[in-house]
Amino acid sequence: MAAYKKLKQQDHYTTTYVAHKKYQIDASEHTAYGVETYLGVSGSGEWLSSTSTKQLPGTDFEHYSRLVYNSIHHLYYSGYNDKGLPSSNVNELSGSAYENYLQSSYTEYQRLAQSKFTVISIPQAHFGTNIKPGSVRLEPGIIGSGSNYLFDSSDASGNFISESYNEEVDTMYGASEVLEDGDYVFDEENYINETESEFVIHADDEWKTTLVDDGNGNLILSASSPQRIIGNVIYSHGLIIITNPSVGTYYQNYFSGSLTWNASHPIYTYNYHCEVKESDFNFSQNPSTTTGSDGVIADNITGSYFTPYFTTVGLYNDTNELVAVAKMAQPIPTSDNNDTTILVKLDM
Repeated sequence: MAAYKKLKQQDHYTTTYVAHKKYQIDASEHTAYGVETYLGVSGSGEWLSSTSTKQLPGTDFEHYSRLVYNSIHHLYYSGYNDKGLPSSNVNELSGSAYENYLQSSYTEYQRLAQSKFTVISIPQAHFGTNIKPGSVRLEPGIIGSGSNYLFDSSDASGNFISESYNEEVDTMYGASEVLEDGDYVFDEENYINETESEFVIHADDEWKTTLVDDGNGNLILSASSPQRIIGNVIYSHGLIIITNPSVGTYYQNYFSGSLTWNASHPIYTYNYHCEVKESDFNFSQNPSTTTGSDGVIADNITGSYFTPYFTTVGLYNDTNELVAVAKMAQPIPTSDNNDTTILVKLDM
């Protein structure tokens, strides 16, 4: 049986906290999660659809590479010059073209657009309000058991296919010259061997090729020293942007590893204080408490030690529809000497 009591406005309030859900997906799972990779290529002159290059033609993710480049550049890189330094109006709040959705208050060398963007887009359903800063990780995979290479591909006969460039990690990290701020962009040929040959990175250097974000919106090579920025993460938009054309080409065409990130989801907790005063609900509505057709109270409940118990609290809306049920761990006796308050919490 049930008894009802109307809650007042002061009997409920709402609190919130942020929960982080971890995702780790392989390259083969990108489609299942709706994670897509887009290519942006810079261009000059008038843009015409009839003469512009399409990527992924005939699919739901068909796009023009030049339009992708222009959009990404306008939103995130237009406030920076060709040296990676903020222009004079980068801190003006007059529009997104100047704000560029910066992920930290530090602006030096935060954004530098090159000739290509490789954009990995995560659906909002899988990143919530934003990607948790510091949680992004792109790990390349090893093709084939016992392979001497991290990045390579083969044809149907198992023969290695030569890719468009060669990036040797030993050259990158074993260079005699010392990287200074900005050198990772302008004098890259001093540290990386990029030739028109196969794409080779030795397997024992796998840990050096992992891409991570630094928590401030920068995508970096995890083991680079000094820190080598090769892109950016726009946490609030679920975008991973690789600005380095060499690294981006691999993730555009040959990526076979895993992508990890943490989604941020706000959880709203609705708190309801259900107060039972000492004079409330002190008589049972169970039919077994009466005898006879006249509803005479049974002898076993007329004593002063009798008290009803409750096991469930239900919450109803204004149209008397049951919307939530809270079950007690054990039956709770009502008190005829003190007020009792049951706190019901609903997480949504």
